[in-house]
Amino acid sequence: MDAITALKNHHEDLRYQLDGGSIEFANQASSGTPYFETMAEAVAHLSRLAILIEELQLTERTCE
Repeated sequence: MDAITALKNHHEDLRYQLDGGSIEFANQASSGTPYFETMAEAVAHLSRLAILIEELQLTERTCE
């Protein structure tokens, strides 16, 4: 598995936890993810992950 795939999986897992449950569910179901006090913090984390994934994909394409 490459880093981009791992980050995509993490992003989707966290999005699923937040969509299907709550911040408490995401906090309990995760170990390495930051603890979220508010939904805004969780959404900001998801946004940063999405940006990182896009940047890595762009870098990968330009290096090919």
